[in-house]
Amino acid sequence: MGLALSFGGVAYLVWVLVVGTARHVVNEIARSIHVDKVPMAELPAGARWLWNSFLQAGLVFDVVGVVWLALSLALIMGASRQRWSISWPWTCAICQAMAATLVGVWTSLAGAFPLGGGTASDAAAASYPTAGWTSLSVSVALALVLWVSVLVWLLYERARLRRGPSLRDGLRTHVPD
Repeated sequence: MGLALSFGGVAYLVWVLVVGTARHVVNEIARSIHVDKVPMAELPAGARWLWNSFLQAGLVFDVVGVVWLALSLALIMGASRQRWSISWPWTCAICQAMAATLVGVWTSLAGAFPLGGGTASDAAAASYPTAGWTSLSVSVALALVLWVSVLVWLLYERARLRRGPSLRDGLRTHVPD
């Protein structure tokens, strides 16, 4: 269970890093459009789609990451009770990591066009839409609370059921019950 729990947390961490990088790229694209006066028509299609996606629905990416982590944690809790196979949490975490990889590839393709070289004073003077960081910060805090809660629950269940290796495990075949 511990390894699956760790990998579920790592898969979510990969998701957060990719979504944060995508937000940064979107903010740079917005700066290029509004400060450097790069026309939208000159942007590659992937950059336009990423820009629209994160400006309009950046919260959706944050919620999807937390829900995916919660699903993985629920599968871990079910597997710890031996109701479900341990393969399901692994599959869920692997799929989250692969989806994060696809978003990362999309972000790298969107950021491949040359960005303008506007100065910091130009960027400070202009007001342009940016992808905010608040929802990502809140979702990371919520995910951390969920992950730690499941960890504490698993440790409590293990202590309550008194499961785990004992000193007599190696002698089990030689000791009469």
